[in-house]
Amino acid sequence: GYIAAIASPEAFCFLLPPDPKVETVAVAEDHAVAFCTQPNVAGATGAKVFPANFIVSAHYQKNITAGWVQTTGLLNPEVYGMSMTDDGGQYDVKAPMGASCAGYTSFVNLIEPSSSRYCIRCCMNPLDCNVKISERGCRRIVPGYY
Repeated sequence: GYIAAIASPEAFCFLLPPDPKVETVAVAEDHAVAFCTQPNVAGATGAKVFPANFIVSAHYQKNITAGWVQTTGLLNPEVYGMSMTDDGGQYDVKAPMGASCAGYTSFVNLIEPSSSRYCIRCCMNPLDCNVKISERGCRRIVPGYY
C-alpha cells in the first residue's frame, strides 16, 4: 500500500523503497511502499511491518489546533539492507502517485539512511507539510526530536 499513518506514539507507518538493495530512497520515489510498527494500523491498508530493530527511536508530537501529527526519530538502515551512503529522499502526496496519510489531506515523509534519520508529518493544512524543500532534510522540514 501507499498509505502512511500515525495512529499513536506506538502505531505509525511510513514509506520505504520496496527493495533497498536494488534502489535508493530517491529512486523508489514513484513506487515506495508503506511499512508500519505493527500489523493492521488503522487506515494503512496493505502495509507491511518494519523489520525487527529497524526503528531505533520514535518521538510523537500532535498539534490539535494546527491539525498535524508527526513522528521523528532514528532508524537502523542496515537492518533493512539500506545503504549507509544513501542520502535519502522524500515521499509525499505527489510521489508515489496515490500516496496519502490516513485521516489527513497531506503528508511529508523523509528517509535519510546516511544519517540514520526519518521523519513523517501528516497535516490537514498542506501548508504545514512543506514538500518543496526536501533537500533541506528532516530537521528543517519536520522539526522535532531525533
